[in-house]
Amino acid sequence: MAENDDMTFQPEQMVRLCWQGLTSPREGAHAVLALGVPRAALWPLAGLVAVAVAVLMLIQGALLGPAEVEMGDGTLQPIRVEPLFLALMVYLFILGYAWALAALGRRLGGTGTFEESLVLGIFLQMIMIGFQLAELAALIVVPPLAGMIAIGGFFVGVWLNLQFVDVLHGFGSLMKSFMLMIAVSAAFAIGLMFFITLIGGVRLA
Repeated sequence: MAENDDMTFQPEQMVRLCWQGLTSPREGAHAVLALGVPRAALWPLAGLVAVAVAVLMLIQGALLGPAEVEMGDGTLQPIRVEPLFLALMVYLFILGYAWALAALGRRLGGTGTFEESLVLGIFLQMIMIGFQLAELAALIVVPPLAGMIAIGGFFVGVWLNLQFVDVLHGFGSLMKSFMLMIAVSAAFAIGLMFFITLIGGVRLA
């Protein structure tokens, strides 16, 4: 991916790219990679997306009420997640998942780089923010619809990620891309849970 140091981001361009990525995932992925986003710009872009995702998650949590965990004495205590910690976790997830996809994919014969994996990961999160906004709107206006949007968004996200991974590494095989996604997701989920437990970022209110 050749870098384009003179590029600028216009809201209309981002909306068009996200729509293209949603309706024609492979073409959208190629279009994003062709932008040549500089490596130095990827870190703040990932940070902005992580903050946006975390804010929407916190708003959703406020609307639904805090999750609760059962204590040893049978009482229920609400779980409180620190906002900065949540944003940091989303940020690390985006970076870590992109690195794992690139590293393991190249071992399987893929050609994608970390920078390309990261830009596609950011692109995917931007598209999924649209589903988060739709889910929040449904929670306010038609709450029963929110669950359907969440389920639909999950499957759309998996499908888009599958297409993006195949474009990233040039596998030419959705099954190979799917197995890579499963392996990375499983390993990363285990590692993330261990990390959260280790540093104690989630605490009871």
